[in-house]
Amino acid sequence: MKKAPEWKLVGFRNENDNLFGASGLLSYKKLNHSPCVVIAGDTIVVEPELRKVLQFDDDCDVIFQWRGQWRSDFFHFKIRDLKAYIESHPDIKERVAKWL
Repeated sequence: MKKAPEWKLVGFRNENDNLFGASGLLSYKKLNHSPCVVIAGDTIVVEPELRKVLQFDDDCDVIFQWRGQWRSDFFHFKIRDLKAYIESHPDIKERVAKWL
């Protein structure tokens, strides 16, 4: 069996509480303009639907572009980080539960 490549993710921001809370990542069911890029083993998936992103394994890496007016920032987080944030915010948890 072919071993999955080891990804080295550099140059990404990881202030995830700010990202999850203010970027709109958890405000929309489908992220048409800035989908998540999920790294699952040796496969890279571009996924615009948050419900599908949450179905990946907790250890999968995710890259998300937060588009600003004058620049874009790219963030890196794990699925488990996103799930933990959702669990700790009841209002967001209730909204996301409707999408699942």
